[in-house]
Parts: sequence; C-alpha cells; structure tokens
Amino acid sequence: MKFPYFSVVVFCVLSQFSLLGKEIVLRDPIGTEWSGALIGEPITFASGEVASGDPQIRVLGPDQKPILSQVSDVQKHPDGSLASGKVWFMADVPADGEARYQVVPGEPFSGKEGSQVSVERGEGEATLWTAGKAHGGVRILLGEKTYAEPIEMSGNEAPIRSLILPSGKSVGASGIHAPARLKSWRSEIVEEGPLFIRARLAYQFEVDPGYWTMEITVSADTPMMEVWEKFHTGESEASFRDFDRFFTLALEGENYQPTQGWFTGTPRNPAYADLLKRSAPPAWVETGALPKQANWLGSPVNGYTLSNQPDLTEYGLTGWPTNIPNVGTFYQVVQPGGIAIGFAGINPMSWKDPIALRMGTNAQGQMEVRLALQKFTQDWNTDGFGGGSPNYTGVTEGVPQGTSWRCYGILITEAVEDKENQLDALMTAAVTLSGDSLDKIRHWVFEWPDPLTPDQLGTQSSPEAETALTTMRQRRDLHQLAGPYATFSMANHSGFAKRVFPLLEPVVKDPSLTTPEERAELRRLFAYEAYRQNSGASFPYGAGFHLNNPNMTIMAVESQARSVGLVPGHPAVPEWQKAQLALMEGFFRRFTFPNGVPFENPHYILDVTLDWAAIANSALMEANIGDAFDDPLFKKTIEFLPNWLTPPDARFLGHRVVLPLGNGSYQSVSPSFIKQYVEYYKTRDPELAEEIQWFGNATLPENKQVKIMPKETPPDLKSTWWKDYGVAFRHGFGTEYETLMFLLAGKALGHHEIESDQMAYTLYAKGQPIHLHFGNGYFPIFNRPWLRNRISFDRKMEAFERDRIEVEWASFQPAADYFRAVREVDLLKERGAEYPKLNEKGRWTDEEKADNRHYATSEGELIPLTVWTRQMAFLKDQDPAGPNYFVLRDSFGGEPTKPTDLNLWFLANGMEKESNYLHFDGQVNVDMDVFINTPEDPEITTDRYGHVQQPYNRLVGFDPQYHPGGKLGEYQELLRISQGPGEDYMVVLYPRLKGKDPAAKFTRLDPETVRVETELSTDVVFLGTEPREISGEDWRFTGGAFAIRFYRDGRLALVNFEGACAGKLGEQDIAGEGAFTVTLQDGQATVTELGEDARVELQ
Repeated sequence: MKFPYFSVVVFCVLSQFSLLGKEIVLRDPIGTEWSGALIGEPITFASGEVASGDPQIRVLGPDQKPILSQVSDVQKHPDGSLASGKVWFMADVPADGEARYQVVPGEPFSGKEGSQVSVERGEGEATLWTAGKAHGGVRILLGEKTYAEPIEMSGNEAPIRSLILPSGKSVGASGIHAPARLKSWRSEIVEEGPLFIRARLAYQFEVDPGYWTMEITVSADTPMMEVWEKFHTGESEASFRDFDRFFTLALEGENYQPTQGWFTGTPRNPAYADLLKRSAPPAWVETGALPKQANWLGSPVNGYTLSNQPDLTEYGLTGWPTNIPNVGTFYQVVQPGGIAIGFAGINPMSWKDPIALRMGTNAQGQMEVRLALQKFTQDWNTDGFGGGSPNYTGVTEGVPQGTSWRCYGILITEAVEDKENQLDALMTAAVTLSGDSLDKIRHWVFEWPDPLTPDQLGTQSSPEAETALTTMRQRRDLHQLAGPYATFSMANHSGFAKRVFPLLEPVVKDPSLTTPEERAELRRLFAYEAYRQNSGASFPYGAGFHLNNPNMTIMAVESQARSVGLVPGHPAVPEWQKAQLALMEGFFRRFTFPNGVPFENPHYILDVTLDWAAIANSALMEANIGDAFDDPLFKKTIEFLPNWLTPPDARFLGHRVVLPLGNGSYQSVSPSFIKQYVEYYKTRDPELAEEIQWFGNATLPENKQVKIMPKETPPDLKSTWWKDYGVAFRHGFGTEYETLMFLLAGKALGHHEIESDQMAYTLYAKGQPIHLHFGNGYFPIFNRPWLRNRISFDRKMEAFERDRIEVEWASFQPAADYFRAVREVDLLKERGAEYPKLNEKGRWTDEEKADNRHYATSEGELIPLTVWTRQMAFLKDQDPAGPNYFVLRDSFGGEPTKPTDLNLWFLANGMEKESNYLHFDGQVNVDMDVFINTPEDPEITTDRYGHVQQPYNRLVGFDPQYHPGGKLGEYQELLRISQGPGEDYMVVLYPRLKGKDPAAKFTRLDPETVRVETELSTDVVFLGTEPREISGEDWRFTGGAFAIRFYRDGRLALVNFEGACAGKLGEQDIAGEGAFTVTLQDGQATVTELGEDARVELQ
C-alpha cells in the first residue's frame, strides 16, 4: 500500500444504496493522483436482508479483486438483522481518471500480512499496533471499574500506559495528577478491523460534571496514531506558573534516549535552533506557492540539541499554527540513527477552548509530554492561548462552557539524517488526518451549471489564463502536501485576497481569455479554493484558537468574499455568505466598546478592519444576504474616527494626520476607505457622509481627495472621555491654534500595549507638534516605556494584558480640563538596551530581535502590586492662542518596590536648563517650558534620540524646514527625572508660541501644589490623591484636586476637578462635589456644574 502525503479535492459520483452490489464511482477532476485514500460509505439494509452476526460484506476494487474493508457504526433491526452501518475501504484514483468499487456479499478480505492494524489484549491492558507494527503502537488501560469511594488517581489508572517502539519495548511509564478524585473508569475497543481500531476511555471524577474521555485510533492509511480528548473538570485557580494537574507521558526512558528536538514555528532563542532554524520543507518550496515573507510560513522547521535540564517547558503543541515562540503544531524528539517520536496538532475544528500539550523535561531532565486535565489561566508564551485576554480572537462554539477538546497525532518512525526533511514523515502523516481527504471532499460540488457557452469563450489560450492556471495548480499542490500547516492567518487571507486574487481576476471578468477546457479546469480549482477559504481548515472559527490579531478576522472574511467571487452560481455560495455575515456581525460586537470605540489601533482599524470589511459587506448586500454595518454600534465607531486626527501639522505641509497610536505612524486615511464609507452613508446619513469625507480629505493632498459629497462638514471635536479607552483634551478646534492632548488608558489593547502606549500621551499645543511620543512606524516597533511620555518602572516593561488600566475620572470645564487614570503593575520584564538596535534601513537588527524574543518569552519578575496614578489638569484661556498650559502629576500606591523614571519627550532643536526650569526650543512654531515642581531637587537626565520616520500609509509630503537636516525624521529631546520607589512627580508644561508668548512664573508651594503666573491669571493648582486642606491669602479649601484662578481682570474662580471640595474664596463660602466652577466678580457668584452628580452650595 502506498502512503499518500496529500489532501486534495475529488469529484465523486456516489450511489446511495439499500442493496448490495451497487457500484461506487470515484472521479478525479483536478489532475491529482490519489493513493490509499480511506473511504467510508453509509450503507442501509432492509429487515432480514443481512442476517445477524458480523456483517459479511466484501469490497471489490477496480480489477474486481477483493480489497481490505471494514464495517463500522453497525445498527440492527428489531429482528437482529443488520439495519445500517458504514463500509470502509482504501481507494486509488488516477489523475484525471476514475475508479470503480463494488460492495458485494461475502466474507471480508483480510489482506496481506503486515497490511492490517492489530490489537493485543492482556490483563487489564491492550496494545494497539499500527499496520504491521512498523511504526510501533500504544499500550492502553482496558476494562472498567467503579469505586465504592472516590480514590486519588495514580498512574495505574492512566489511559495510556506507554508508547511502544517497533521493537515491542516500552518508551517509559506514564503518570497522572488528576484534578479531583476518581469515581469510575471504563476502557473498551469500540471499533476493530483490518483498516482501523478505535479504543474509547472514559473517566468520571468527583467534581461536576467531571468527565474526561479519550479516543485513540490506529488506521491502515496512516502510521500516525490519532488521539482525541474531551474533558470538563472545572476551573483551576492556579496560574500557568504553578499549574500541576497533568497526565504525563514519557518520551524518554531505559529503552529510548533522544538527544535532539525538532519543532515548527519560531525558536525562542538561538539555543532552540542550533541544528536548524526556520527552514521551509523543500517539497513545499518546490510547489512555488509558498509566500515569500518568512513570517507568513506557518510551519518552519527548527532543530536543537536537548539540554536535559530539569523541569523545562520546551514547547507548546496546539492544533493551529502561531507566531508565538516555541508554540506550534509539530514537535519531535529524535535518537539519531534510531527512532523519532513525534506529535502533531491535527484537525483544527476538533479542538475546543484548547489547552496546549506541554513538551518538556521532568525533575530528572527526561523528556515527557504533559497534558493538562483542567482549565487554568494560560500564558501566551507557554501555551499559545490567553482565554482572558482581550486579544484572544478565538471563539469557542458548539460545546458547553468549561469544556475543552484537543486532537493530536503520535508518530513513531525511523530517524532520518537529512535536517531539512527531518519532520517530513510527521507532517505527511498529519496531513492525511487533517487535510482535505478524499472521503471529505468527495461530497463537495465541482460541477455546476455554467451560464456561458463554448462560443462565448476563447479559441486559444492567453497569458492571463496561463497565469491563473499556474497559480491555482501551485496552490492545489501546496495544499495537498501541507494541508492547513503551510500558511496561516494573514498569509491565508491577505495573501489570497491581495496577491493571488488579482492574478485570477482577469479571467473572471473576461472569460474570453480562456478556452473551454481551461475554463472547466479553472472552475473546479476555483471551487476547491472557495471551499478551503470558507472552511475551518483556513480559519478555525469556533474552535477557540487564537486566530492572531483581531483585524485578521476581517481579513478572513474579505478573503472568503473574494473566493466566492470566483464561483458565481455555485450552490454553496448562499451558505458561505450567511456565515461571512454572521462572522462580521459578531466581530464588530466583540471588538467594539459600548461607546463605539474600536479595540484596535488606528492603523489596523482604518487600513484593514474597516476598509476590507466594506469590500466584503458590499458583496453581501449585492447578493441580498444582509448588511453587517446596519447596527447602531457600528455607526458609533464611524462617528468616533475623526477623534484620531491631529491638528494640522506643519511638518506634513499643514495636513492633519492620524495619531500614531500603537503599531502605526502619522498616516493618512486611504481614499479607498473614504469612498466606500461615503458611498455607504450618502443616502443613509448624508451628514455623516459629509463628516467622513472631511475626515479623510483632511489627511490627503488635493489630487488624492475624494469628492463625492458636494460639501464637507467637520465634526465638532472637543474634549472627551471614552470609558475603557482614554481621554482627549481639545481646545480651539478649527483654529490655527488648536490644542490636542490624547491619553490612552483602558482596555483597548489591540496593537497598543506591546508598543507601551497605555498611560502615555501625546500633545499638540497651539496648533503645533511639541510633546510627542515616538510613532512606531510599522518598522520598527519601539516598544519601550521610556520612549513614551510616561512613567517607566526600573527601566523595564510591564507585562501586558495583566492588570487594570483605566481612566477613573475626567471632567471638562471652560476654565480647565482634567483626568485621573490608574494602572496596576505587578510583573516586569527586561527589554534590552536603552534604544532599539536598528540597521541602516531603520529596522531591527538580529540582536534587537533576540532582545525582543527574550522579553516576549521570559516569565519576568513578580513584584508587590504597585498602583500608578496619573493626573493632568489643562488650564485654559478662552483664546486658544492665550496662556493654555498643563499640570501633570504621577503618584504611586499599593506597595511600590521599584525605582521609577518620568520620561518626557519634546520635538525640539535643543534645551536650556536653569534649576528646576527647562526651556525647549521647538522644531516647529511652539516652544515648551517645563517646571519641575516635584521632586524639589530632581535627578535629571537629558538625551536626544530619533529615527527615520517611515511614511507608512502617509500620502502627503513633508516640509524639510521642520525636519532635522531637511530629511524626514523624528528627533526629540528627552527629559528624564528619576526617583526611588513610591516617590511622586509633578511638572508644569507651558507651551509658548515661538517669538510671541512671554514666559510664565512658577512657584512650588508643596509637593502636590504649584502656583503659575501668566498674562491671564495667577493660578494655584492642587492635584492630590487624598483630600487635604491647602490655603493662601484670602482663600482656604479642603479637597482632592482643584485650581484657584486669580484673573487679571479681577475675577476669582474655584475650579473643582473631582470629589468633594469645601472652603472659602474671598468672602464666599463654597461647598460642593464633583466637577464644578464658581466664579466671583464684582460681588456676584456664578456657578457652573458639570455632570449629574455635581452639586454646589454657596453661603
């Protein structure tokens, strides 16, 4: 029997029969040879037609000779005769040909010696052998037992006793640490024949529902043993660090000592690639269909020398490829010149709410595989999943909550010397079980009515047809070889929609470019592609895998929509499109906050999620399937987007650009986005369409602007607090002196947190960029807290997606805006050098990549919980060009144990310092004065850093006079203040129009209070975290955060930012709570209350 390593489509005509002797005709329509493909055909019989007892059914091959067959799933009539079942046989189908098989009465054919799988039963155990025992087997528990009282489970009750080598020797013993006491177990052989044997083991624990089942199958069509587990044993309170409820299976023992490990994915560090690093399987490369981007390869092969260090977790094995280091779908240990034992994650949709298999060493340094028997809080870097993470894009459907499934294969085979082909046998076997099997694909439709007649097609081939055929044949060949493992996520979807589909589109739009023969072949290959794109093999939605970045769900939908465009009229299209609609609707509900703010950063939302979703949604609306955008929450998102715009930026020729939050640069809004959404809303909501057109065109040069609506209407952008997201202060919107301060602090972690943006802010003052954090560009990602306007702890990075981050309060008043945000920190990680190590092209060097991998994969340092509180007050003049300034305070609660830095960056040519006062000479048209109020005697570090600012998706040019040396770049001056654990900071940020505004005078009153004297007023600003009394001449107040303003025109004002505040201003007694302002002028008091909870009493 030939062993195939392919999974391709077949078109098959099947006869559903009730009598024996019917013929099954299998045809291959796509030029692929099938060998030894396992086929299972349902059969039914009338009562009495087949007598009781073992079914006497024989299958004849194309040469009318009997072949190996087996009947499973037997059901009987009341009289005991056979009612139904499924007959199995292995089929060979020639390329572009057919094969005919018959089911006839007769004794099943047993086959030649060594072609069958087998089982050997012993006392309380059984050994399932692969075909001919050539690839060893597995020894399992056999029997059943119910305990009078639940017992602590031990290795004696473990489902798999040991893996068995081809020699018959055991690899090593298994062990178990169960999540609860055992009530009963049952293990039985449920299917047995020459083609496959299946054992089912079931355990019942003391907890409710407390079950664990395992099905193990050995099959003649593959040397791989298939294991499918399901369990529901409750939730463990343990973390990934100390979780210990495992079933362990030895991969090393007296009879087997491996010295090498081989796996797919990204190596954690060079020690995991000393034998081979990220090599694409040569056979995959030869197809010509692999993407050129190395990071798009789903299963690159790595090899390393086992260290035998004790208690290591070497690898997390899952059922879906990932780019997380040392996590993926294939792992193998090798004894050179001897035996290799490999594991593969198979059948992605047979996983649910998955928990990875952990490959590693025990306390003696011997290799083993650990299988968790209970759900626990997983870690991205150990397990490849993060069930509690907002970035966890997988969804589990179809099973009760708390249920977990996993499906994997085990292969025992001879070791090979060829490094590049080290995992070939493992991958080949996995594809047989996970790929598009003949038995699966024979039910797909590849022939459906073609509206075109031959005379409407070409009489000779064309370059476009040849390109399309070559492309589709290469993709077919790759999927036969690699199944779902070759590419994943973005490579599957963006790769097809943006790179492959354009190669196919000419022959779709103009069928006359193809001959009738070419069109017939392309239609079948297009159908294959459409089935794949719309299946769990390409996007296992519902299995619970982390499907990469949230926006990649929309990539998948757009790719699915493109594939549907290849097969108009196909009978499966309506169901595919309904699924696409549901996927988009669910996505926007899950990844949008109730206020309409999207979860991911601007670049991905604008350039991928929304832009590509519009393409797919248009197709759904045209097909009358539905409209994923017809939802009030989605409309809120579109209304929110203009808040991401900066003021007009002189560096970019006076255009507004999108804030560089997260992984993105100062970008434009693409004309594609503008066109699609203006067209969508121009009749549904014309005013919103006008806003969208203004929003996009504000970032574009005249020759790229979209002119659909006759007029453009800017939205009324103003200071806003978005729950779960952040806060913006805006002043003077629409004037040349527009100010914007934007702080990110919340649950929006999609491409924000690894970039260190949470709790950082960026500031445009009086219409000019002056106090920024570095935009990441797309390359490189700078991800260092100290390259942001924020606190850094011990010059390390906080572990992301771990602790609370939120704006707890914000208020906006005519005289002042204010926010208070908090972040909890209890885990820090090393991040390498002060600044990223970049090459001459501005991208990461290998050393920088290694630093980042170390950060990503290290467990980090647990510290006592520190609560960082950040407060900012924006003191305003009615005139946006007048004295408008900021007071910033950072303080710490909890149990601070680490030193901190306050890092402030300024887009400046240079800096002058005098005591606690610093002046930054702005690169554009605003300077910045900084007064350090706290600490009183600061430890200051200054520096200058910058990078070549990539114009990623920015469609406007730049003004050389506002860039150092006339070259595009962003270089800033650093002011760093350093202190010990728990010590607070307070600074004043005073922007001045270059050559126009006079300096202010600053006076420190106490660590939480500062006096600022300007042309407009003398202000006392108090930012506390606990209420206390402060006082001055003719005033005294007890409160938590407020400002007293003494205007030059004689007005007095108390501006309370939050909480209770009571005291005396001049002769006026004031008591209030919440955000309010009391203004005294000429003996009269004016009260302004903001918010439902604000109240003021005057006496």
